[in-house]
Amino acid sequence: MPKRYGLLGASPTNTAFAGQAGIYSVDDLFYNKKDGVHPKYYDLTSYFPSAYRTLIDSFDLVAFVSSSDGASYIETLVDAASSSTASAIVILPGTYSGGINFVTATVNTTTAFLDKGKPISYICAPGQTIIEFTRGATERDLCIAMLTNSSSAVYGAYLKRNNNGQTANYGNAWMRASDGTNSNVGTVSNCVFREVNANGNWARNYFAGGYTVQYTTLYVSQNGQNDYNSATGASWDYVVCNYQKGTGTTPWTNSYENQTIESDFQVTGLSTAGVYAGTYAWDANLTTISTSS
Repeated sequence: MPKRYGLLGASPTNTAFAGQAGIYSVDDLFYNKKDGVHPKYYDLTSYFPSAYRTLIDSFDLVAFVSSSDGASYIETLVDAASSSTASAIVILPGTYSGGINFVTATVNTTTAFLDKGKPISYICAPGQTIIEFTRGATERDLCIAMLTNSSSAVYGAYLKRNNNGQTANYGNAWMRASDGTNSNVGTVSNCVFREVNANGNWARNYFAGGYTVQYTTLYVSQNGQNDYNSATGASWDYVVCNYQKGTGTTPWTNSYENQTIESDFQVTGLSTAGVYAGTYAWDANLTTISTSS
């Protein structure tokens, strides 16, 4: 059973495990409720609203990541995770830099979150966890998440993406709906998507798939490019954007364009969509990041 955390929020010491994918098993790196040590005994109230704490406690297998571990440790956890039992990877406040590269049937792609077919939920401290990632020099495409297990999800992240000069709409899509073999069928909830490259290019979708993006805020610097192709089976629900999305038939339900997004990512005059809405809404009292972060 892992012993890298003391009770009530002692400092994590996972650094020695980072960047060693394939070496450690699920029993090495995840707390297991059956062992009698579980995150419900930890003081998470400083970082997570009640709904997030309940979500964390619903998993038998839970691992923590702190900013001292670095982004590479996240992929180590993905490799160690169970292929059959749902796992939670809890990402504590801080800034994490680095994406995960994977090979599709035709091209290489960089993403922030990958499940490798396993049932994994990434639970980020909402309004406090920043994920920075840049399209790799040999990768064509850049997407937020490639979740090919329908039980996989991402919650609460502030995603700062750098398209590294990509101008093509298929390469700039927030969501790539397939890895070329398996459909992207997971859920991304209560996240901020932001493009930080000077060209500002972004689109919503590339390829067809069945993923869900919900209660999410698109904070961008210009209107979106048209989708290269649409994913009619995907869902974009309760999403807000400060500019206009591009054209395409990918669903856009209970969602809003041309909104005024405030410095803490609240939306002026709108409370039913974006990161401060839904079950896993951000808590303004806990939010530490801003549009200048």
